[in-house]
This record gives sequence, structure tokens and C-alpha cells, in this order.
Amino acid sequence: MNSGTQLLCHTVVFLRVSLLIPTALSSSEKDRGIQSMSSQEELLSAGEISILVVFDNYPYLYKLQTSCGFSCVVRGAKQTILFDTGGSGNILIGNLWKLRIDPITIDLVFLSHDHYDHTGGLEALLAINPKIAVCLPQSFPQVFKSKVQALGAKVVEVDGPTEFGNGVFSTGELGTSIVEQSLVLRTDKGIILITGCAHPGIVSVIEKTKEHFDNDEVLLVMGGVHLRGVKISWIRSIIAQFKKLAVISLMTFFAFI
Repeated sequence: MNSGTQLLCHTVVFLRVSLLIPTALSSSEKDRGIQSMSSQEELLSAGEISILVVFDNYPYLYKLQTSCGFSCVVRGAKQTILFDTGGSGNILIGNLWKLRIDPITIDLVFLSHDHYDHTGGLEALLAINPKIAVCLPQSFPQVFKSKVQALGAKVVEVDGPTEFGNGVFSTGELGTSIVEQSLVLRTDKGIILITGCAHPGIVSVIEKTKEHFDNDEVLLVMGGVHLRGVKISWIRSIIAQFKKLAVISLMTFFAFI
């Protein structure tokens, strides 16, 4: 992806960018039906976002356990977010401690979709830190939601684009056969878009995100894209569309390519 989009390999563990964090909806966002979960009315000064992969099948740090699945910790937006939980509670919690991340410091769990390799670590996390919010697509099974509530957590159901305050948004539910939400971080350098698997199609997810957020520049697309076995002609088409959409960088994971 030269001459347009930069492909970042897994040696990049931390991402840090300057951040201007709006905590109130603009009038245009209200017009587009973006729901708000925050009543804050102030704008924060520029800060710093860090994203640390804590669960994956690619061994980028010798001390971490690996397995199929994905999870990352997002910090810097006045709350600590765990995006997905991987497929094993033991591995997730073990890796968090090895990376000196106390599970009790996590404020919000953001689940992209109802596949076990993205939700399997949740119960172990809630056993340590039950008083947190779990954001999930409204289409998740009721039995899953009830279990989360029984473990003490607050369930936040999302259908359309939703703001959680501090520049943090959900795309809302996307897709049909496999419904998925993605995490959006709005920064002064552009949008950071984190996907679980991008089952609705990575290009479609980016297009919908830009549509909801005033066609902001996309600084980074990070996560799974599910393109294994796809013909090279289709890959070239996706690369061309990434360039057309002005995506600056892509960081994807070998578990989901």
C-alpha cells in the first residue's frame, strides 16, 4: 500500500497521536441522529491516545500468551477502553497483568460482535472488575446480555451511531448476516477506526464512518479485515478504495487477514 496508505506491521504496539476531544455533539451530529451517552459540555485540550494490543495470535512480545482472537486497550480519552476480550479469560487477564495493566482500571468494554474469539475473555474480566459498562450491539442474544448483568456489569446496547463522550463513538450496528460495530476515536489528526473483524466489509465500514462524521480524514484503520483467501484482484480493488478514501495508515492482524 505504498503511495497512499501506509501498512503498519505488528512491531507497532503503541500508537500516540495528538488529540482534540469533543465531549458534546455538534449540531450536524445531532442532525445525523448520533445518540449521546454523555452530558459533558466542555472541549478538552490536545492530549494523547495510546492503543496497546493485549490479545492476538501473533507473538510480538515473548512474555505474552497468544491465541486466536483480538483485544486492545485504548487509553487517553479520560476513560480506559477494552476493545473486545479475545477468546480466553486466562490469556486476557494474564497478558493484562504482564503489560502492567490492572483490570480494575478498565472503565468500558466495547464488544464488536458476537463471536467467541472476541467475547470469550469477558467473564474473567467481570469476575475482577464487575462494576463497568459493557457496550455491545443491540442484536446480541438476550441470554448474553442477561449473563453480563448477572455478573454485575451495566449493559449499554447500541443500534445507531452513538457518542460515549471524550471523542469516543460507536459506528452503530453495521452489516446483516453478521452484525458488527466498530470503535471511532475522533482526533485533531483524523479518525482512528478500530474494527473487530469488519464482517460488513472494511470499505463499507470506512465509508459509513466518514458519512457519519463529516467525511473526516481517516488517520488509522486498525483491527481485523477478514480477507484470507480473497483473490488478489479484490485485494487490489480494496487498496484502490483505501487510497480513494484517503486512509493514511492501516494496521491489521495476521489472525484476521
